[in-house]
Amino acid sequence: MAYYIRKIKYESNADLLRSQTDIPELFGDVIAEYNISNNGDLSVWKIDDIKDKDTLEKIVLAIVISTPVCEDTTFLIMDDDILKKYGFEIPVKGASGENYCQEWESLHYNIKNVRFKNIITCLSMYRDLLQNDDLNSPKNIIYINGAKLAEIILKALMNNTNNILERNIKCNKSIKENYTELYSKYDQAIKQKRKNLKQMS
Repeated sequence: MAYYIRKIKYESNADLLRSQTDIPELFGDVIAEYNISNNGDLSVWKIDDIKDKDTLEKIVLAIVISTPVCEDTTFLIMDDDILKKYGFEIPVKGASGENYCQEWESLHYNIKNVRFKNIITCLSMYRDLLQNDDLNSPKNIIYINGAKLAEIILKALMNNTNNILERNIKCNKSIKENYTELYSKYDQAIKQKRKNLKQMS
């Protein structure tokens, strides 16, 4: 069975979805979670084994590339069965629309042909995944606090896995401002590694 991951845009929306029984009565703000891209594609990231830490970190990095602030973040996990239950097509591999490295791009999929009428269905699916989860031992969500997320990003920068991370000036600035000690530790290591590489060349 395959699993598909999407970031929950606002944690407050996750709380609203958990507590709401009547989806049409939700405030319109929550529709922001729908976030459909071009031609009715709903962007997701595929992972075959949810315990595969390396692939999971690649997906997290791919998702946060365009995030302006490094902060506590929640990701929703969907599988083939839940998508079928709510009448969505099984995702197909597709371009993300961003300039990711090939390794990350291969993990990107789209749920096709999502239409306006599917908004309530989609939010109902999100709600059911959130409501039926055990908050003490969640299976349908992945929660990463800001400090851990900052460490994942800085570790990737240090290992030079993808220079595109450096282009997200806003996110890097928020790490520097909010996680000063962690930033200083990795910043020194990154600079030293680049100095060594320069000397070797």
